[in-house]
Amino acid sequence: MSNMYQDLRSQQTNEPVQANTNSGTVAKPTFAGSLILYQSNTTSEPSADVPQLSNAAILLGGKEKLVPLFRASLIECVATTLQQVLHTGILLSVGNIAPQIPPPVTLAFTHWAMLTLIIFAAAAPSGAHMNPTITWATTFTGHTTVIRAACYTTSQLIGSVLGSFLMRVVVGWDKAVGAQLGLCSHGPMTHGQAFVSEFVFTFCLLFFAFGIAFEPKQRQVFGPVLAPILIGMALGLILFASSSLPSAAGGGPGAGIPSMNWSICFGPSVVLASFEPTHWVYPIGTFACCAVHGLLFLGATPHHETEGWFRPVLLR
Repeated sequence: MSNMYQDLRSQQTNEPVQANTNSGTVAKPTFAGSLILYQSNTTSEPSADVPQLSNAAILLGGKEKLVPLFRASLIECVATTLQQVLHTGILLSVGNIAPQIPPPVTLAFTHWAMLTLIIFAAAAPSGAHMNPTITWATTFTGHTTVIRAACYTTSQLIGSVLGSFLMRVVVGWDKAVGAQLGLCSHGPMTHGQAFVSEFVFTFCLLFFAFGIAFEPKQRQVFGPVLAPILIGMALGLILFASSSLPSAAGGGPGAGIPSMNWSICFGPSVVLASFEPTHWVYPIGTFACCAVHGLLFLGATPHHETEGWFRPVLLR
């Protein structure tokens, strides 16, 4: 068992795979945009007939293969569906918990457990994004190709709609209301307040996730076991910290809590055919946050390097 964990830990580095000079073969890394990075041991013979791709072509997805990409996207769809079902179920259950357990504590702990378990289950086949924010953020930092990001985002939105559809059937199609299906709302917040809320708390999530799971040295420290647990903890902490926003903004329960995940809000909005006036904040706010975080991660690199920019993993 200890050897297995050592092998998994050894696969967490972002160092380029070295050519085997004895056999003349080169080991190629697998999909790099994962919270738990798995490195392929397969080799391929170099051939002069294979054209060399430019950096732009690689980042766009020139090396992606159709079948593995389809399989990973399917897993993303399934994982996001399950996430939406569990998220909705948690929201339904919070009001039924004993009054001595505050709702913020319940939300934080249950989402911590949910995210950790889903990451463990889906990290190997797809990278366990289940969130356009993670997908876009890893695209900006060169961990995920553009074509994969497009496929993942589409799969995540479909999964969210499917999960919300299933929960509306379970609750009762004609009885379900927005609060029961987790319809996102910023309540009385202005558009500016909603945007800043989404941006700031999403940045917190990205800062933790990248510092724990994507930073090369930290990846070796935490490995494939601790990283999902700590990222789930980060989400729970952020949910707890932001749970006071509804009362601070003068809104009802759930109003003003940042989503940090557009797909969580997209599904209920589609199924209920109800889009809030501030719904644009979820995709635009998180996308802007991903861009700013990407510049920080690439430029002011926290990678124990003395100088230089972070080189995208896909180009190593």
